[in-house]
This record gives sequence, structure tokens and C-alpha cells, in this order.
Amino acid sequence: MKNKIHEPDISSSLLQYLRYGIQLSYLMINIYAGYSLVYNPGLSKWLFIGVIVLSGMFFCGWLCPFGTVQEHLRPIGRKMGLNFRIPAKIDKYLTWLRYFPGLILPGTVWGIINAQGTFYRTLLTGFILTLSVLFLVVILLLSLAIERPYCKYLCFYGASKSLFSFLRIFSIRRDPDNCISCRLCDKICPMKVTISKVRSVRDIRCINCMKCIAACPRKKALKFGFTIPKPADFKIFLPGKSKNKP
Repeated sequence: MKNKIHEPDISSSLLQYLRYGIQLSYLMINIYAGYSLVYNPGLSKWLFIGVIVLSGMFFCGWLCPFGTVQEHLRPIGRKMGLNFRIPAKIDKYLTWLRYFPGLILPGTVWGIINAQGTFYRTLLTGFILTLSVLFLVVILLLSLAIERPYCKYLCFYGASKSLFSFLRIFSIRRDPDNCISCRLCDKICPMKVTISKVRSVRDIRCINCMKCIAACPRKKALKFGFTIPKPADFKIFLPGKSKNKP
């Protein structure tokens, strides 16, 4: 029997309900506070990195205002019949794009494609038609058909901080004895992380959205908790590769 790919029902998942509530609350607080929480150097640097080392990219999956908007546009696009899946062979190379734009692109070009920064500035200063705003609109439209396109392929801010996440001591764990290899976790993951073939999810792309846990038909197969890092874990995972085999 084939396993149907489904979006977790937030009404039946307290964890997802809590995450969506935190996402939207943080978005509203930042709008009210003029995005001082996002732009505060001390908070966004040291607290962010501290949380990453402890438990991975929680900011991206639970707090990031721009990630929140992208994520909540996708269900709207799904209801409109907009579904576009980038082939895995292409996706694994596109994933690398987000590690380089802030380093190799001229400031003017980076200013145009830095949709996250444009998103914040637009909400603060109002809509002004520029190339960067047009690019932001393109990203938002793509978000209707693709899960978190900017997060996966262009977010240099998240990519640079994610390099610390392979050190984390709390992560999503898979119990091979309870896993039925349905691969719903792989199919539901917005960042296309391979979960069904590892014991501990230490992929630097994981944003801890916990959608895999909500989608899993076996309650004890996936859970988030303390995990003792092994020597093999201290590697930067290549997109599309799985280093931590069961």
C-alpha cells in the first residue's frame, strides 16, 4: 500500500500548532518593534549562535519572520493547485547557492537578491518600486509553488550560521526498530533533508520545524531529544548525501 504524502494537520498536532503560534507572534512583535529584535547585533549574533550549537537552526524554523511568510504562502498555493518539485539531482546543487552570494557577489547585486533584508526594509519604510522589491515579489510568488525557496537556495544569513549546527547536542532522532521506512519524513521536509536513513538528524539544512515528527505514522519512530555526538557526526553534510547511516 502506497503512503500518501500529506501536510500535517496542525489541529491534531500540538507541536505544530505551538510552532505556528510562535512564528506569527514573533512576526507581529517584530513589526510592532520595528524589527529591532532581528537587527539587534547582540541578540541576533550570540543568542542565535548559542541556540544553534545547543539544538540547531531553531530560529529558521520557529522565529524567522521571512521564513514564516514563505511557509504560510505555500498552503495557499497548494489550494490553488500550484505544485512544483525541483528534481533531486538539480536541487542538491542549487542548495549550495546560499553559501556564496554574500561572499562573492558585488554589494549592489547582493543588495538586489537579499530578499530577506528587502522584506524587512519594505515593512519599515513602505513599498518603493525597486529591483530588490521586484525580486522580493518574485520570491513570494515562488513560495506559493515551492517550499521556502529563499531559505533553501539564497539565504546566506541562515547558511552561514548553519555551519555551527552540526555541533548540536539536541536533534531529531530516528529509531530504526520502530521505523517502517515509509519515507513520509523525507517527503514532508521543506528543506529536503534525508531523515529515513539516519539515526540522528545532523544535516546542517535542518531547521527543526518538526514536520517530520508530526507526519510520522509511528509515534515512537521520530523524536527530538538529547543525542551524544559521534566522531562521524562532526562533518559538514553534502546536500543529497547521508553520512550517518543506521
